[in-house]
Amino acid sequence: MSPLARFALTITIAFAGGAVFAAFGAPAPWLAGAMVATALAGLAGLPVLMLPWVRNAAFVVLGLQIGASFTLHSLASIGRWPVSLIILLVTLVALVAAGQYVLTRFFGWDRTTAFFACKPGALTMALAMAEHYGANVARVAAAQSLRLFLLVALLPMLAGQMGDGAMPATSSGTAAEPAAMAVILSLGAAAGYLFHRFGAPAGFLLGAMIANAGLHLGDVVSGGVPDAMVIPAFVCLGMMVGVRFKDFGLVLLRQVLTAGFASFLVALTISVIGALTTTALTGLPLLATLLAFAPGGLEVMTILAFALGVNPAFVATHQLVRFVSLNLSMPFASRLFLTRVDK
Repeated sequence: MSPLARFALTITIAFAGGAVFAAFGAPAPWLAGAMVATALAGLAGLPVLMLPWVRNAAFVVLGLQIGASFTLHSLASIGRWPVSLIILLVTLVALVAAGQYVLTRFFGWDRTTAFFACKPGALTMALAMAEHYGANVARVAAAQSLRLFLLVALLPMLAGQMGDGAMPATSSGTAAEPAAMAVILSLGAAAGYLFHRFGAPAGFLLGAMIANAGLHLGDVVSGGVPDAMVIPAFVCLGMMVGVRFKDFGLVLLRQVLTAGFASFLVALTISVIGALTTTALTGLPLLATLLAFAPGGLEVMTILAFALGVNPAFVATHQLVRFVSLNLSMPFASRLFLTRVDK
């Protein structure tokens, strides 16, 4: 089966999953529904596939839409963010240490594999370092993917129950005019490519987001990306997460499921404590702080914040700080606490 045929099959399944979730009124339906449907298809043995250039194009579109929501009003509370950033870094240390303890003490994982499995939102670096130190890379990838899957599945439901998605970014609900849209797309794609080319985290998303935020804050353009582009981009993001499960197989998932779910609960509990503390000290809405502290990936959590009507600038800043902190500290922490195991 050719790659294009596999991709066509995958995106058909993903759109069907999103449509089912949308029909039942689920929050963030095109993202969560596509993710669940793709993951189930992959576990069932279907040849699901995500094309890298399609993924990058989706990141550009979603980055542009997020950037359109950046306004002076949405950034007005930045003076209170240092407090939450400090609490975020404290919870980061706590959730990694607690997750490693649970996996080694109760599930018999070796210390090295547990160490990398508990690093939230830094999958690429974690897998590279896990391979270098002789960890069980399959377990690390499965645990990381399971945590992201559960977050995308559960957080929209929590958002629907909480109903306090305050701190929204006030963006225009209408699509930009064709001439403005051409400027937004061309500059966003160019900025995304440059960010990616120079190794920025989530480069296509961040570059497009920053470019469009600058255009809107400077009052150069107005309006967002049309739904005809945004919905397929959400579907592609859900596909990206769901496709990760195709190589794991049911045997590996059964081995990892209980341990991974336990470490996820530990990480989520600590993140919730950090979010509650931040809300109590700063008055920021709980849903915003929960998404900012959630132990997921920078791209997915920022896009999920946008889909749920929470200020993406706040969430992106916190997720980026944690991402950079993890990637900078991981090589030094690994050298300090771990010993390389020769295979």
